[in-house]
Amino acid sequence: MNQHYFVGISVPKQQTISLIKAAHEMELKNTHKIVVASEDMHITLMYLGAVNPHQMNELIKFMESASKCHYPFEIHSTSVRVFGNEEIPRVVYANIEEKQELHSLHTDLSIGATEKGLRLDKKPFIPHITLAKKWSGFGQMQSIISFNDPISFTVEEYSLFEIHPNQSPKYKSIATFQLGDR
Repeated sequence: MNQHYFVGISVPKQQTISLIKAAHEMELKNTHKIVVASEDMHITLMYLGAVNPHQMNELIKFMESASKCHYPFEIHSTSVRVFGNEEIPRVVYANIEEKQELHSLHTDLSIGATEKGLRLDKKPFIPHITLAKKWSGFGQMQSIISFNDPISFTVEEYSLFEIHPNQSPKYKSIATFQLGDR
């Protein structure tokens, strides 16, 4: 199997505490096959899939230069939402409040990746932090909650990750790009 990759923003350890607490309160381990570990929590900017070495080198060069055109910005999340049926959702996630800086970063990276010959997902970009996925077919979904302590953090970098589905953590950063011209 070819190695697969994605570009994303890691969630700082301190903020994952609230996310893990929310997953526990909603008893997601009883309803979903996969509950995301704190060290794997992230916001996906773009899924890349398999990438050949030449494209990877070009993509890394592009992402290094693109990072200089974007500056650190704040991320906020106050609630949990779902993809799919609310009673048997395929994904439970922390919603990320709309932020122009985040969409601009996603758009610029997507355009650059496409120019490098990569085929990206055509689905609309919905920034989120996955808490659980793959409905297990068991249990009953607990009510969706709001965070008592809203999650906020400053995005100062993004990373290129390798996906290792049979390991923990599942995602390994292979390159990190600092935002802003430093």
